[in-house]
Amino acid sequence: MEQVVQFPNVDRDTLSLEEQLVQVLKSAQAAVALDRLHLWAFAQERDRLLYVAGSGLSEDDVVRILQKGAYDQNELLAEVRGLLTASIGRRGGNDA
Repeated sequence: MEQVVQFPNVDRDTLSLEEQLVQVLKSAQAAVALDRLHLWAFAQERDRLLYVAGSGLSEDDVVRILQKGAYDQNELLAEVRGLLTASIGRRGGNDA
């Protein structure tokens, strides 16, 4: 866990909270060999999810997510199912 929260050569005081979160996500992504990693949070009303930060995203992914702004839970679950299906298809197996 220490390798995830320690990122050398970066002055944390100069980074915004979002930039710090992205650095932590990048470290976690590398530590556990993930393709991409997202951080979502519930809106205060708990009726939708808001995108906070991510690592390993293409520029198009970022633009699409930020344009949308917020997802209701069903939309996000549908999106995740699509990504999982595509991922499993690329690996050529069924690990379930």
